[in-house]
Amino acid sequence: MKRSLRRKLAANVRVIAPERAMSILRVASVLAIVALGMMMWSLVDPMPAPVLLALSFGQLLGTISFMAFLVIIGWDRYRQWRARKQRENMARRASQPDDEDAAEDEDDEEAADEQA
Repeated sequence: MKRSLRRKLAANVRVIAPERAMSILRVASVLAIVALGMMMWSLVDPMPAPVLLALSFGQLLGTISFMAFLVIIGWDRYRQWRARKQRENMARRASQPDDEDAAEDEDDEEAADEQA
């Protein structure tokens, strides 16, 4: 059951191109800087409007920025895990003899036994 669930989840995960991931990270960085700027503004000018903007809109921008960062990091970790699993599967398949090769080896051994 775990394997089928993993396959379904893996099939539903979209592939994010590295260029798109970098652009998402750039947008997240700009959002974080804007949020920090709003919070600094509320410290420099402690009037009600800047403080309310920093507490609501600044926190919203910072949270969106952080979530975008976490999504990209999670996607990258998943991509690395999937590549490692594929390499392990390829190495495992390369180390196991094929069924046809094993059958040919048995035929060769039988032919050598008959000749001896």
